Amino acid sequence: MKKKTNKNKKLENSAFQELYNRRKAITFTLTLFIVGIYVAYILIDAFNRELLARKISGGITLGIYIGIGIITVSYTHLTLPTIYSV
Repeated sequence: MKKKTNKNKKLENSAFQELYNRRKAITFTLTLFIVGIYVAYILIDAFNRELLARKISGGITLGIYIGIGIITVSYTHLTLPTIYSV
């Protein structure tokens, strides 16, 4: 009896492999970037809270601005691999 194999022809296509590898490299790089930002924020929060508590404008602290920046960068991180993989 012959064994059935479910080979996907897309996976064997060299153009698909190139696209997949490029997307994987971009995603890995952006993930390391985001993890670095989070680790830096946590280390600043742990060892230099006065920096994040510094008031910039009115009652808004530097920590709030940095938090908004991290959220913005994280959102961009989620959308860039999708944009570049098309």
